[in-house]
Amino acid sequence: QDSSDFVSNVLSSGYVASTGKVSGLYDTPRYVVSVPVLSKTGEAVCIVILSAPISETSKVISRLSSMYIYISAGTIVVALIIMLVLARKQSTPLREMANVATAFGHGDLSARMRINRYDPLEVQEMAVAFNNMAVSLEKSESQRTEFVANVSHELKTPMTTISGYVDGIL
Repeated sequence: QDSSDFVSNVLSSGYVASTGKVSGLYDTPRYVVSVPVLSKTGEAVCIVILSAPISETSKVISRLSSMYIYISAGTIVVALIIMLVLARKQSTPLREMANVATAFGHGDLSARMRINRYDPLEVQEMAVAFNNMAVSLEKSESQRTEFVANVSHELKTPMTTISGYVDGIL
């Protein structure tokens, strides 16, 4: 590009960024940024031209890209670890509830949920309801056992009497 065209382009646009060889100065391709310097009256005093070799700039961009990739990968790994820890912490009360329910299923009616004040309110409410259900089941089982024992005793007494009469008759 002709130098007068270049100067008029910089003055009219106020900023020019381009790539290529700067004839007469450099033999290698470069990034070039040109900005006019204006006086207080708005008149162009000079043009500041900044250039950097494309190869050097590419190396810097490559290093920055590598750092970005490593930092991004590290951030993802840390986020996954935190997510797994939090998910495990949130699911612990539910696993405990499943274990207590399994114990109930196997006949251990004394099993209870531990209520942790750090658990979410919904989990605490569910644990209280679960424990109330366990108390109710335990009472029902106790009443059933007592009823069977009473019926057994009440049936045993007449059977013993009848057995005595049958022995006497024989």
